[in-house]
Amino acid sequence: MNKPIGNRPFGQASWRWLVQAVGLPVWLGLAWTLPAATPWETTAREVVQKLFEDGIHELASREAEDFLLRYPGSEYTAEVALILAQSHLARHRPEDAATVLLQYRAQAGPLEDEFVFWLGQARAEQRRWAEAAEAFAEVNRRFPESARRFEACYREAWARFESGDLGGAINRLHAADGPLARLRQQQPDNEWIVRCDLLLGEALWRKGDLPAARQQLEALRDRPMGAALAWQREFLLANVQLALQQPDQALAHT
Repeated sequence: MNKPIGNRPFGQASWRWLVQAVGLPVWLGLAWTLPAATPWETTAREVVQKLFEDGIHELASREAEDFLLRYPGSEYTAEVALILAQSHLARHRPEDAATVLLQYRAQAGPLEDEFVFWLGQARAEQRRWAEAAEAFAEVNRRFPESARRFEACYREAWARFESGDLGGAINRLHAADGPLARLRQQQPDNEWIVRCDLLLGEALWRKGDLPAARQQLEALRDRPMGAALAWQREFLLANVQLALQQPDQALAHT
């Protein structure tokens, strides 16, 4: 008489049954790790990266998709999936980019902040502003040391601004305990911090708080910034002065 499975010795047949039952490799007392990438796998990843860097985005997309199908579970999965998403964005296909980022986010590992940031970019291109703002906010909330933290801070406020939520944008940029205040302490002259300050001035102007807008923008005159940002500051100041019915002062900014 056959013994119940639960009472059988855990021999080779039992191992085969367990593997088939759970669909995963099973190792007793050992951590299971992915095998190192093969030379072919590494070369395929390098091809994808080179195509993307050279701006050949359609071919980069095809090669990246092929890689993800050919090498499931590769140590390069997150990197290649990110390149695929960025290639989709470069080709103005934000829905496809978002799909890739969501599909492979669980495998992102140390690149998760990049996945979240580019998901925000995809949602912004779709004009799904609330989702874009939330994704950018998540970068600073969950990954405070991310290399994307400064840009994400700006783009969160920008997404709120673009959605018409001027109050929300102003509150995020003004918040004493918000990400901008923390980042300003780290690098006060970072370009994205300057962009945040310009955006705050514009949001105040658009909202009709003209004295506050003028004060905000005039305070930026001594801040180091590139020519394009300096022009934007003067353009905004001119518009604020015109709204304040001060045409002579507005002309001084042109």
